[in-house]
Amino acid sequence: MSRTEILGRGHTIWVMPTQAEQSRNRVLLKALAALAVVGGLLYMGVSAQQGLNHAAERGRVSEVQEFLKAGGIFLNRSLALESAISAGKGQVVRYLVEGKLVNPEDGLMAAAESGRANILRVLLENGADVRGDKGGQILWRAAQSGNKESVYLLLRYGANRDFANSADEQLTPLMYAAYSGEPGVVKAFVDAHARVHAQTTKGKNALMLASEWNKPLACKYLLQAGVDINARDSHGQTALMAAAKVDNDDVVHYLLSCGASRKIRDKAGKSALDYAIERGSRRSANRLRNLN
Repeated sequence: MSRTEILGRGHTIWVMPTQAEQSRNRVLLKALAALAVVGGLLYMGVSAQQGLNHAAERGRVSEVQEFLKAGGIFLNRSLALESAISAGKGQVVRYLVEGKLVNPEDGLMAAAESGRANILRVLLENGADVRGDKGGQILWRAAQSGNKESVYLLLRYGANRDFANSADEQLTPLMYAAYSGEPGVVKAFVDAHARVHAQTTKGKNALMLASEWNKPLACKYLLQAGVDINARDSHGQTALMAAAKVDNDDVVHYLLSCGASRKIRDKAGKSALDYAIERGSRRSANRLRNLN
């Protein structure tokens, strides 16, 4: 019923609602009921998704199966795939991929970032496409992870070994490998004939980056591939300077033994020794002074 107040007489009377009002009320009640149902389903969906992800993280295939049977349209299987990959649960990944329950390409980036070569192999063997530039983007992450097996796999399946990151100073997969701290990853790209002379927007090459972030063996692979040991970036700085700045003494020692010039000065007039002294790199400074 609808309440109507008669203002002039100071009291209220009740009248029956009109047909239009009754119709409007029925529509409103149905809408509220529908919203309640949807809200409940969404809540159950979120709870089920969390349960599915948790089961995938623990590697419990039977639980994953049960959640998928009961979950319906509210479950995101790709999220479960990523959870399994991050936790290294290959049996769940294999179940989802081989059962055609997910697109194997949805897990490529997670597998590359986490350095899961065994899982990456499952994805690739089940049709994940890494040819061309798309694979080059995945190679960036695999190179950074420091997992050489992942890099070799992606290269074998056709990933672009020289794809430059326009959002990150034109770094190539090889350059990310130089950052990784793992010489074996650098060797993977050298073996694949990656462009060892490529430069960033600041003129740095892979040798300069490896001199700062990696080990002498990584520098050795690059020098054997033909990189100029005394090449300069846009500031006139060399690989020897890059190593001296961070007191990467092993690399300073190796580059000097390979003939790196300690006499070169950059555009600011500074030598590798100047940078070593400026940054407090005592061991490198002593080597550059030829004291040991």
